[in-house]
Amino acid sequence: MYHQRPIIAASWVEILSSRQALRPLPSEQMASYFGHTVAVADINGDRKDDILVGAPLFMERRPDSKLYEVGRVYLYLQRKTPHSYSVPWQKLTGTDVYGRFGMAIAPLGDMDQDGYTG
Repeated sequence: MYHQRPIIAASWVEILSSRQALRPLPSEQMASYFGHTVAVADINGDRKDDILVGAPLFMERRPDSKLYEVGRVYLYLQRKTPHSYSVPWQKLTGTDVYGRFGMAIAPLGDMDQDGYTG
């Protein structure tokens, strides 16, 4: 009798410093393409780099109990705590089915010149 073992695949983003991994950011959903896009910017104006990670194929369960591909962006703020990147500070979920929210992320800088980039 042949038994096939399930293949467990996970995705993550690793923060590197001088080619050493400092911290892995794990995906919460397999096959969401977590890490497809990554951007670094000072989101909250504290002069520290924060991380945005896109998962454009993230699927959300809606009230009809069906899964819909809407995409998600995770925001990790740099804090003074040892595990500052262990949990995303905010999760932004797309609203349009097949909209692939999080497919592209780019830091735009200080658009209105108020000294705040978020």
